[in-house]
Amino acid sequence: MVCTKPPALQGGVKLGNPHGAAHLRQYGGKAGRAAVVAYADERAKALEATIAALKAEGITSAIALAKALNDRSIATARGGKWTARSVLNVTARLKEERAGSRSR
Repeated sequence: MVCTKPPALQGGVKLGNPHGAAHLRQYGGKAGRAAVVAYADERAKALEATIAALKAEGITSAIALAKALNDRSIATARGGKWTARSVLNVTARLKEERAGSRSR
């Protein structure tokens, strides 16, 4: 049987950044995390009206919402495509915000 994995995944090549998250430590552990959480909260709030409008149109499943966001060329925070999981993450974040419970 022929291996179809890329050479790096066939073994012998160490993947990832050898320094881990060292480049992020300059921002401080808690401060850096707080900045990431604040940005994610802002991004979710910016999408809240769009997601509510889609739900009002009858688009309610996470898969359908992801497709609708992609069809409207709305990129994720990192510029990628929406998936059901990314939609669920954003809606969970919005729900936590409304409830006032932030366990992050």
